[in-house]
Amino acid sequence: MINSFQKKKGVHQAWGLIAGVSLLALFGKLSGDLVAQDLNAFDTLIGNFIRSYASESLTVLAVMITNMGSAAFEISLLLIAGGYMYFYMKQTREPLMLAVSLAGTWLLNNLLKTIFQRTRPDILHLVAVGGFSFPSGHAMIATAFYGMLGYIIWSHLRQGSK
Repeated sequence: MINSFQKKKGVHQAWGLIAGVSLLALFGKLSGDLVAQDLNAFDTLIGNFIRSYASESLTVLAVMITNMGSAAFEISLLLIAGGYMYFYMKQTREPLMLAVSLAGTWLLNNLLKTIFQRTRPDILHLVAVGGFSFPSGHAMIATAFYGMLGYIIWSHLRQGSK
């Protein structure tokens, strides 16, 4: 039997899905209206602003943060954290949630890159990357993966304090 909490949760999830798809469609419309020349001007403006603050220590920090969003790092962390949760904590749901968040966001990111087909700006890159530039795989996938990892940790800490 479904209780009222589960019904409300389902309604909230449905509204969240509707809002997400609507915002994605709106963004697609707006980005389609932008001319390539406008995007190049924006890329140049932002790139010059960021480079104006460049230093050796900030470059090292930026590369470290970028590497934390790499597939190799996130998969390694998934195996370590997921293995710990599965073998030591005897959890099955949490490692699965973490794996689905990583794989699902990667698939969604590739789908969105195929839809938008935004070429990479012609600027100096700190880390060699290929393919389309939007949405940022590092930013999108890392946000979902580390967000899910943070949620799992928070959830277990919260349960332990009761």
